[in-house]
Amino acid sequence: MRMKVMAATATAVTAVGLGLTAAAPASAGNISCTRASGHYQEYVTSNSTNYYVSAPNKVTAGTSHPELKAFPGNNPNSTASWIRCNASGNRVAFEYVYNGVTYVLENDHGSKNRIDMEVVPSGGPYASEFWVQSGSNPYTFKNDSSGLYMRVSDQGVGQYFPVVTGANASQWTQSAS
Repeated sequence: MRMKVMAATATAVTAVGLGLTAAAPASAGNISCTRASGHYQEYVTSNSTNYYVSAPNKVTAGTSHPELKAFPGNNPNSTASWIRCNASGNRVAFEYVYNGVTYVLENDHGSKNRIDMEVVPSGGPYASEFWVQSGSNPYTFKNDSSGLYMRVSDQGVGQYFPVVTGANASQWTQSAS
């Protein structure tokens, strides 16, 4: 009898554990989105030079941050090519593929003025990885979680300057390829 009770208890615990595992992505706050075809570039212009929101040449989750890059002839390379994952309410996640891994721009939880590149969760991006797009090219992007805008840093616009967040919005022009 004791063995039957223990076996029944183990089966129940396993079933509950599987149920919790299956429910984890939905309860974790992932937001479904639809990837747009093609690649998109976001940039600001200074002295007739476009400075594109770009990934660094090597990307590491949590320690890599987007930066502004200028390219010869204003023709961006692949580090400035983002995949837009569109959700309801003009929300967009900016995804970037590096070495077969998909990263997303996220407003850092610890330092609210910083944007990190994080691995896209299997269930889709989180609220902190979505940006509300406003305007009509140029656009502004406001983080869905923090309410801060994607903007150029206080250093201004220049090669390898960081892309950050703050209370004041930058106007980003968008092009597609």
